[in-house]
Amino acid sequence: MAVTFPLKYKGSSSWSKYTIPTIWMASIAVPGHYAVSKTKFCPIEGKFYCIPMPSPVDAILIISLGFGLAHVIIIALYMAIAYKLWTRRIPGEQAAKESGHTSAQKVARKVTQMIICIILAFEISWTPMFIGYVLPVLLTGSVDAHDFIRFFGFKMLMISNGISNFAIYAVFNENYRRAFKETLSCKTLGKIFENVKTKANSNVVRDTRNELTQETSLASISA
Repeated sequence: MAVTFPLKYKGSSSWSKYTIPTIWMASIAVPGHYAVSKTKFCPIEGKFYCIPMPSPVDAILIISLGFGLAHVIIIALYMAIAYKLWTRRIPGEQAAKESGHTSAQKVARKVTQMIICIILAFEISWTPMFIGYVLPVLLTGSVDAHDFIRFFGFKMLMISNGISNFAIYAVFNENYRRAFKETLSCKTLGKIFENVKTKANSNVVRDTRNELTQETSLASISA
């Protein structure tokens, strides 16, 4: 919204107040229905185990809403961003446009490449978990000993999506690289530690002052 309608968009738009809670509720309701209605809790040798039952309906809902719909929305939004960047017009670049080398086109090309990398990283990180683990478990309801190793590997891929996004932003965005370098510089870290130390010392002084005040009050009351 901020890219397609830069002059009309507001960070506190009313649509986000309803869309975000709806997504949260759906993300809890769909798997929650399966956990409550399609999972058996069985005591075995004094321990309780959760045994999943096969449910094709829940499999279709979770895969379509949690995986398929997310892909459609992400791709549609990124396509809208890329389209807006490629079709926008910047005053004063008409002469450069005739030669095909405007700064807007360079930015659009770089952002398009970054979008493609982000989508590919998302696919590589999330597809194995949904297609290779979640879908078979929901369809068959069976979990064997090797599923833990497979689940752990797929989980690591999901976590790596955050690292891959960071790497992609660092490659394509110079401002991001500069800000990251400044944040990790020794001078910046020194300031952060100094601020933390100053705040901790001020808290100690305040607590000591409060204790002295309380002791003085108790002494005056006892006298």
